[in-house]
Amino acid sequence: MVIFLALSLLWPLALTLLAGLERGRVSRRWWWTGALPAALVAVFPGTELKLPWLLVGMHFRVDSLGGAFLLLAAVVFTVAGWQLRGQPVSQRFRVCYGLTLAGTLGVLTAWNGMSFYACFSLMALAAYGILREHPGARRGARWYLALALVGELALLCAVLLLGERGGEFDNLSRQLAEHPQRGAVLALVYLAFAIKVGNIPLHLWVPAAYGGGHPLAVAIFGGIITNLGIFGWLRFLPLGQWASPAWSHWFLGVGLASTLYCALLGACQHRSRSILGYSSASQMGLATLLIGVGLARPDQWHWLQWVVVVFSFHHGLIKTGLVLATLRGWQHGWQLAVLALGALALAGLPPTSGWLAKHLLKESALLAAEPWQPWLDILLPLTSLTTGLMMIQFLRRCPRARGGQARAWIGLLLASLAVWLAGFYLLPELTRATLSGKSLAQALQPLLITALLVAGGRVLGLGLRLPEGDLLYILSRIRPPGWRSLSARTHTGAMPAPLWPWLALLERRLRRTQVAGLLLLSLLAALVLLIAHP
Repeated sequence: MVIFLALSLLWPLALTLLAGLERGRVSRRWWWTGALPAALVAVFPGTELKLPWLLVGMHFRVDSLGGAFLLLAAVVFTVAGWQLRGQPVSQRFRVCYGLTLAGTLGVLTAWNGMSFYACFSLMALAAYGILREHPGARRGARWYLALALVGELALLCAVLLLGERGGEFDNLSRQLAEHPQRGAVLALVYLAFAIKVGNIPLHLWVPAAYGGGHPLAVAIFGGIITNLGIFGWLRFLPLGQWASPAWSHWFLGVGLASTLYCALLGACQHRSRSILGYSSASQMGLATLLIGVGLARPDQWHWLQWVVVVFSFHHGLIKTGLVLATLRGWQHGWQLAVLALGALALAGLPPTSGWLAKHLLKESALLAAEPWQPWLDILLPLTSLTTGLMMIQFLRRCPRARGGQARAWIGLLLASLAVWLAGFYLLPELTRATLSGKSLAQALQPLLITALLVAGGRVLGLGLRLPEGDLLYILSRIRPPGWRSLSARTHTGAMPAPLWPWLALLERRLRRTQVAGLLLLSLLAALVLLIAHP
């Protein structure tokens, strides 16, 4: 299996090399195979690969938790790769797609801090390349890149603060408990991954990037990259080792606020993929809430971690299918019915995987600390109501058929029912309890209220439209003093943009992909030399 682990990391890079060199059609036909070796390795936990000669020593290993997320990544990238065959995308998009795939698989198999950071940085920077393919997404993509660089810096600082303690992940939690700057490390770890998850106020890039991004890029972000933020917390936080009440309160508060705030804003949007962007931030708020419960109850983490896995699988499959539905559209009534089941699964509609995910979430919330317990009993059903409103708005805005086949998104939405099998395997008692009449009534009640609210709003002609991006929209309207005179001088020629012609020429040269790549490789080589010879 070591060979397949190495192949799972090298095969995406080989496809990327072909895409960068050939400028043709050969590699495009094989993108769907990029994650298949990783899917094979995922079912064999314990596979290990050590590369002590690479950088400061790279270590990759597959455990049961990483294997579960590897399977999700394999499904998402296989479907996206199959759809990529018929898409008129640029060579840069295909190269960045391959690097994003390689970085994602590296993150899920990395077994020490530096390996994780290297792969995480590769994934984050390459994902910017696929996100900005559409001109309409460049504003959101720029904000994503800026925040991604902040997250990478935070993660690097956390790894460097750990120093010799930042070794293998199997003893990281125990060593973190003894670290003299434990609070600073935990704060940096939260910041690094909260940007990917989209916790407020760090969610501001999500709706703009989703709304204007290429559908395949948005499918990858919604299906797996946002889940990588949750996976990063699972790797670096002391879950299951020792309790952290203060951080538990923080995760619970931020998660609950993100869920309700983003769902309400998403229900007031008018672009289908913007709604899905707010939906991702909202659903990841629920996953953040689960992390908060785990930080307070390390004695129960042995089963809470599988609740996080089931929830991530449910969200990843559903969200990828919904995004692809905005690309292919729906043609017939039965396709619209499947789309409605998938959309309302995020609100917990029986008998979808969302019903199971919501029930497991409610059972987990019973373990929350005392100040949160009565509030969660009230607010968790409210999250189903707000998500239902948002998803009905999505169904109204989802386009009809734009040509092409709808098999991919229909297959993904139906495949999400396999999450029930994972639930019976990982959490059999809780999964069986989901099928009770009490659980069914609790799941249907907020959805019935949602239907009544929607019907009442249509009869009364009520509706609210808010600008996409909320905080991003507000920031774009802020102008410093004197900006009008500065803009006027720039456009009238009194202050030319390139001060000297040779600077403009140098800028054009540096923006070429080949030149930038060579400079990046040179910087990487210099970094390796500095590390090897202190």
